[in-house]
Amino acid sequence: MKWLFQIVLDVIASGLKKDDIKINVEEDMLTISAEAKSETKDEDASKQYSLREYSHSSFTRSFKLLEGVNDSEISAEFDDGIKAEYSEK
Repeated sequence: MKWLFQIVLDVIASGLKKDDIKINVEEDMLTISAEAKSETKDEDASKQYSLREYSHSSFTRSFKLLEGVNDSEISAEFDDGIKAEYSEK
């Protein structure tokens, strides 16, 4: 008998760009990771000051896949967050 199922993971990743995010499937583990760096400058010549701020953020989440999941059937999309989906039909 073949099981019919669907797995959907929604990850909120606001402020990240598609290029900041990596999705990897290896040895029955789905891993979603992201890293973002930014720099802000504020300079005012009349007041003779310069301000620079740097930020760095990252995250990694791993999910154990069910036995028998065909990783070539996993799809992902990005729209102010990540939606990774698997369907066995």
